[in-house]
Amino acid sequence: MILQFNWITLFAFFILSFIDILFTNRGLKKQRVFIKPFIIPFLLIYYFLSTTSLNILVILALMFSTIGDIFLLFRKSKTFLILGLVSFLLAHVSYIATFLLTFKLSLIPSLCYLLIIPYVIFGIVMFKSLKLEEKAIKMGVVMYISVVVLMSFLSLLRFYSVSFKSFILTFSGSILFIISDSILSVRYFGEKRIRGEFVTITYILAQFLIVLGFIY
Repeated sequence: MILQFNWITLFAFFILSFIDILFTNRGLKKQRVFIKPFIIPFLLIYYFLSTTSLNILVILALMFSTIGDIFLLFRKSKTFLILGLVSFLLAHVSYIATFLLTFKLSLIPSLCYLLIIPYVIFGIVMFKSLKLEEKAIKMGVVMYISVVVLMSFLSLLRFYSVSFKSFILTFSGSILFIISDSILSVRYFGEKRIRGEFVTITYILAQFLIVLGFIY
């Protein structure tokens, strides 16, 4: 019965995600208010029902993500935009802590730390591509980019400490998160013509893959 309910919650997660993508594509912003806040909670329920080794940090990441989703629905308000970004920042910090606790430093070859270089280069290029004017916003964007790339880099270091399935799922999810946040940043602070559904698709897949990585 639990297994059956497990698949029902996963089905609901993807159905709500599909509807949200459809609403985004058609510019139905008001209708998204009744869909978006429930997507990640269904993923959280799926996580609860799929493993006996619950990780409180993963739960916190999903909770902060839900709060961020709600705030960003009203992002025309600068206050809600900032609160949404802070919520997602805390979600990434939760994932960072999770990744830190799931690998052993002694197993990582020293040369692997050089893989941070492509992340740093990407972060610099990404920052310079945005049209930022206020100093406070620049500092906030630098912090956010740093946290996101660090999250992905730490997921990469798990290669030597966890199963390949767990590694590839969480690492792929982290890359999709970078893509999603990059598109979102460009839409807010740069080229506005990038379609919003690309943000939603990559974000949904990112969350799903990371959670799946902690189930397997």
